Amino acid sequence: MEIVFADAYIRANGGKEIAVTYKAQLNDSAKKDELTNTNNAVLTYTNDPKDESTGTTTDITYHHTFDFKIKKTDEKGNVLGNAEFELYTEKEENGNTVKTVIDKQTSTKDGYLTFDGLNAGTYKLKETKAPLGYQIDNTVREVVIAATYSETDGTMESYTITVKETGLADQVLESWTKDTTDTDTELDLVIMN
Repeated sequence: MEIVFADAYIRANGGKEIAVTYKAQLNDSAKKDELTNTNNAVLTYTNDPKDESTGTTTDITYHHTFDFKIKKTDEKGNVLGNAEFELYTEKEENGNTVKTVIDKQTSTKDGYLTFDGLNAGTYKLKETKAPLGYQIDNTVREVVIAATYSETDGTMESYTITVKETGLADQVLESWTKDTTDTDTELDLVIMN
């Protein structure tokens, strides 16, 4: 992108600070785990349009996506495939609760399913279809993903994923914290039928 200012603008605003604001959106090639997606913006400028010399400044932004894995089992610990779960957000708008489905996943034959590519935030998790021969677990679980970032350069220092069972005094079922030096990258939440 190139921004060129007209001579009249330059004369009228000489010596004033100019702010350039841009937005970037992650695409499908973004990394879908806690690794950093970076965006480098390089601004090349000149203070004198008659002079060929230029200066540059670089701005780096960081965006992280997060994931968690669920293992669906029965009360004896046997893995259950074909359980369907929905991950969604809720917000209040004009006195109504608006639900936005983020993702739907089905457990594999080994009982696992993964929600990935998530932003930090608060989500709701609910089973929407039970495996054959089982009843749906109607428990709504709250999943909170919180990250801590460096105040000096914006890089992530750590993050926490907390899963609570709503309705039971918000009982914490699982909580997991990872700092950037950890090598373990998964929260395994076991949900029994």
